[in-house]
Amino acid sequence: MEYVIETKNLSKKFKTKLAANNVNMHIEKGSIYGFIGKNGAGKTTVMKLILGLLRPSAGEVTINGSDELNKERAKIGSLIEDPGIYKNCTAFENMKRYAILFNTSDEEIRELLKLVELDKTGKKVAGQFSLGMKQRLGIAISMLGHPEILILDEPINGLDPAGIKQVRDTIIKLNKEKGITFLISSHLLDELAKITTHYGIIRDGVLLEEISAKELMDRCTTNVKVVVDNPTEASKMLLRNNLINKHEVKDKAIYLYDCMDHPEVIIEALVKANYKVYEVSKNESAFENYFIERIGR
Repeated sequence: MEYVIETKNLSKKFKTKLAANNVNMHIEKGSIYGFIGKNGAGKTTVMKLILGLLRPSAGEVTINGSDELNKERAKIGSLIEDPGIYKNCTAFENMKRYAILFNTSDEEIRELLKLVELDKTGKKVAGQFSLGMKQRLGIAISMLGHPEILILDEPINGLDPAGIKQVRDTIIKLNKEKGITFLISSHLLDELAKITTHYGIIRDGVLLEEISAKELMDRCTTNVKVVVDNPTEASKMLLRNNLINKHEVKDKAIYLYDCMDHPEVIIEALVKANYKVYEVSKNESAFENYFIERIGR
């Protein structure tokens, strides 16, 4: 597996608080990695550690498989917290100011503004832009220098539905047309779910889980929960007898995803094999509930 960003036991301590605690993150090339957690969970801290804006207390970061971080960080564009824009300048003038750092031509600036749909704002200054327009301008600025990776911290926070859609469409466009890998933090689960290919779930500085969008949707489908003594051995018995296929064993239970129409056959087989069945229930496991169980309310 090719990871463009990987962290190993990455930690950051502020006085007595561990803002990042042994974080092991794996971001695949070409993915849109949604970094999920409540405010204060450690999302921004981890992003700043990856970007070199904070020094780690322990652990390491590799980018494109290399530990030559200064060289590899040049391939990353970022938007951390609010975009740094000049309110009295137009979109083009803002881009021009930052473009000096990258020796970017006017033609490239216009191409980027067109990509984020700000090419027709004319002489309107950025101070008069909507929040969504400002975020898209920030993304365009982060695109200067032809980055391969974009790190965006809460890019849709505070936006109205139209602004969220505009930013979302921009991210999808850059991912599909430019092949850019994204690391995006957010706590707006429903919106992030529309674009994300992979998730990392963080709570109190600890990365609890990494999961692909496909795996997540599989887990969030309707299932039958069977609480039974020794669920691991019970599931093996059911598999040997071709009674189950798609299933999962966790929390002292077997979760069945493809035998929901005839659970009585499963129960009968378990009882005949002398397993004790304590509970049988149908779960309508919602996407949002999956995250709430892990990050807390």
